[in-house]
Amino acid sequence: MHLAAFLAFWSLTVLVLSKVVQHILDNRRHRSLSRSWGCKPVPDYTPGDPFGIYNLYLTIEAAYNHYLPEFMFDRVKTVSQREGRSVTTFRNMIAGSENIFTCEPQNIQAVLATQFKDFEFGAIRNGSFRPLLGHGIFATDGKEWEHSRAMLRPQFARDQINDLE
Repeated sequence: MHLAAFLAFWSLTVLVLSKVVQHILDNRRHRSLSRSWGCKPVPDYTPGDPFGIYNLYLTIEAAYNHYLPEFMFDRVKTVSQREGRSVTTFRNMIAGSENIFTCEPQNIQAVLATQFKDFEFGAIRNGSFRPLLGHGIFATDGKEWEHSRAMLRPQFARDQINDLE
C-alpha cells in the first residue's frame, strides 16, 4: 500500500515538474521568436482561474449555444477597452494550454501565407477538425498542410475570385 502511494506521489511530481519545465522552455522559445519577428507584447485575457478551466467552460458553452463568433468578438472588445486601445491579438489560457487569438489581417497572412512554416495549429485543433473535414487544409500541419494549400492555391487566383458572376 505504501509503495503504491509512494509511486503515485512521485509519478505525479514528475508529471507536474515536466509540465513546468515544458512551460518555461515554451515561453523562452516564444519570447525569442517574438523578438526576432519584431512582435509587440500580447495582452493577456484569461477570465477566472490562471489555468483557464473556467475559460474552457465559457468557450464550450458559447460553441454549444452557437454564439462562438460573437463570444470572441466580445473578448476583443473587452481586451481593447481594458488596454485603452484597439487590440486585435491577445493571449489566453484554455485548460492549461496557452493560446494566441488574432483577427489582425497581417498576423493571419503571416500564419496562412508568408510565414506558414513557422506556425502550427496544434494537435487539439487538428484533432477537432479531422473527423469532420479529414486530412485537409484545416486539420493538418507541416508537409500535409503545405500539400493541401498547394492543391487549393489555383482556386484562389485573382482571376478566379474576380469572376464570381
